[in-house]
Amino acid sequence: MSGASPGKEKKNTQSLVAVTVKQMFNAASATADDSFQIDGVDVHNVTIVGKIVSATEQSTCLIYKIDDGTGKVEVRFWIDSDDSELLNRNKAEWQVGTYVRVTGQLRTFQGQRNIVAFQIRPVSDFNEVTYHFLEVVYAHLHRTNGTKATGAPAAAGMPGSGAVGMVPGMTTPGPATKPPVPAMGAGGIGMGSGMDPCQQMVLSVFNSEYARSRDIGVGFDELCQNLNGQFTPAQIRQAVDFLVNDGHVYSTIDENHFKSTAF
Repeated sequence: MSGASPGKEKKNTQSLVAVTVKQMFNAASATADDSFQIDGVDVHNVTIVGKIVSATEQSTCLIYKIDDGTGKVEVRFWIDSDDSELLNRNKAEWQVGTYVRVTGQLRTFQGQRNIVAFQIRPVSDFNEVTYHFLEVVYAHLHRTNGTKATGAPAAAGMPGSGAVGMVPGMTTPGPATKPPVPAMGAGGIGMGSGMDPCQQMVLSVFNSEYARSRDIGVGFDELCQNLNGQFTPAQIRQAVDFLVNDGHVYSTIDENHFKSTAF
């Protein structure tokens, strides 16, 4: 089975670029031959990570709608009808609700941006979702700032709206910018709550719009990055443990991801 479109040659000379759906939709169309630019750089082959929200089978291809938190895009995977065993196995793996990594070519079909997939692979470790978005931020900073983007994109904050179209609410602040932290009292947490400042700030992050929009909640590393050095990791861990024991948050996919019980 092959994901390549019949009768069309793949542009294998192009490098693979990690992107978000929002970036693809905002990409400048350089010419009429499916040539696109992101941050002024030609982009053809892309990779995204997201959740399958719909699936349709046609005689020549499988069509999926993928939601990565920044938007939804149609993905087409061309099939070999003679290989029914592989087709059935892929259909069983690519179910609605499954997180997948899609690799393919960015195209325009009937006036809409879509991906012609070379590969669709289920995500087995949710760390891959976080890593993908960090890779997107780093690549964006490298293209726009050049050599200034020499470190890991740990400064990607939660509140706000990012140029790269990260998951809703994430930003890509410049070198001199610190990501804003939810204000005291966000989500109904005030000074009279009986919590110390660290506990209040941690709970404010879990009650933020960004955290509420994610099924997996917020990872511990993301939490520390968002608090931007105001507290040590040990203090933040103690605050999380307090909030878990007090019933304010609960763990989701593992012991390092948490979500508020208020929503």
